[in-house]
Amino acid sequence: MPGMTQVRPPSVPAPVQPDLAAGPRLRPYGAALVPLALAGLLPWWAVALLCVLFGLGARFPVWQDARLLVSLLVAGVATLPELAALRGNGNGEALLDLGARYLALVVALGLSGYGVATLEGGRRRGLIALLCAGLFAPQPLLLPALVGGALLRPGTDDRLGRYRPRAAAEREAERRGWGLLLAAVLALTLLALALPRSGAPSPRAEPAAAISSAPATVRPPQAGAPALTEAARRAAPTASAGGLPPPPAELLLLGAVLTFTALGALLWQRRQGRGPRQPPILTELLMAGGLLLTLGLLLIFSLAGTRVAPGDSSAALPPALAGGPTGRPTTAEPGVATSGFSALLWVVLAVQLLLAAALIWVMWCHRPGPDRLGVVSGSEETADVPVALEAVPTTHRVRTAYRQAGEALAAAGWGRAPAEAPGAYAARLGRAHPGLAAPLDLLTRLYGPVRYGGRVSEAEATEAEAAAAEIAAQAARLLPPPDPSERPKDLP
Repeated sequence: MPGMTQVRPPSVPAPVQPDLAAGPRLRPYGAALVPLALAGLLPWWAVALLCVLFGLGARFPVWQDARLLVSLLVAGVATLPELAALRGNGNGEALLDLGARYLALVVALGLSGYGVATLEGGRRRGLIALLCAGLFAPQPLLLPALVGGALLRPGTDDRLGRYRPRAAAEREAERRGWGLLLAAVLALTLLALALPRSGAPSPRAEPAAAISSAPATVRPPQAGAPALTEAARRAAPTASAGGLPPPPAELLLLGAVLTFTALGALLWQRRQGRGPRQPPILTELLMAGGLLLTLGLLLIFSLAGTRVAPGDSSAALPPALAGGPTGRPTTAEPGVATSGFSALLWVVLAVQLLLAAALIWVMWCHRPGPDRLGVVSGSEETADVPVALEAVPTTHRVRTAYRQAGEALAAAGWGRAPAEAPGAYAARLGRAHPGLAAPLDLLTRLYGPVRYGGRVSEAEATEAEAAAAEIAAQAARLLPPPDPSERPKDLP
């Protein structure tokens, strides 16, 4: 109207969009730096393959499940060239040394896998496992591996299942902080690589002179001294040392055969659970290959340890090291070393038997019972009438129920973080909302076997659907979680 000024309403500022390009999306890929801790045990190409594998595990859940066994496959392939170089040369001590290094590598890979899985669940103790794995062969690349593990652990915003809106100045400061941190880690790593590293100790001049002059002072054996036979020479160190005898080779072979049989039966059972005419996927083939190669190498090293005679090592020693001026041996360490390696063989045997028992237990837990096979057990008229297998439909129903429950919780603001395990997610929501604890725990427990290729019964699928419906009903009445920016500064 003329003579009147129109006042514009104040413009509503646009909501600050979540910083999707910042750390929370890229932090799970810190797992790709974890294999650098094993650079002292593996060649560079094997470490690069492990970095790619751990990076794929951060992106695809199927590779995350196959991370440990595929890592064992890479370690076994890296060990095969050294094993082939020792074939046929009769050097038993070198073979035993390679076996000890391979066993240490397997333990380091197990610690790395446990550390990454623990950090993905949000627990800091996974860094201790990564540090222990790197201390098997300390080297400068252990530092970026620990930094990658620290980045892998989800933060407060990730555990809440949503991203916190931040201002542009805060995002810019965070980018500068990340840049300074990465620059400092890179500088420290390059400095550690440039520093001189101590290698193998060089032999001193005095022992070398003694070795060179030893043949002139060695007294010839007496004519009346009886010569030891081959069997007596092999049995003498074991009897005189009084240490732990090695396990029989037949027992080691039996443990390996039992483990192979249990593994084959478990793979066949899992294949049948996916339905007919479904070829195995790539990760399953790699997992089976890694486990078979690991067990095969452990069997080879175990059999080699039982066939190496402890007395043969003394024949290769120089005379100056074999006896002193009085003709008596200067040391009695071969018996101690033999006892230590015998204990190592017993540990390998125990690991084989425990692994076989674990595979048999998993097979027993997922055995196809009458309800899982879909056979009606009732009157005699219907007892012989088989019903169509319900394995594939029931597993699909459980997956659908878990997905629907997750979508309902995410719509209420209580979604699952990208790197959060299902068990940790259920525990977090159970603590925040006690009413969700029972149905969410039931649904997570039923979803666990389905996630790894197992089978469930019709009754279990019905229970999962009922639990999902109860979760969806309660999720509609949930209040959204508090904004992390409004929390006091002293709270985590």
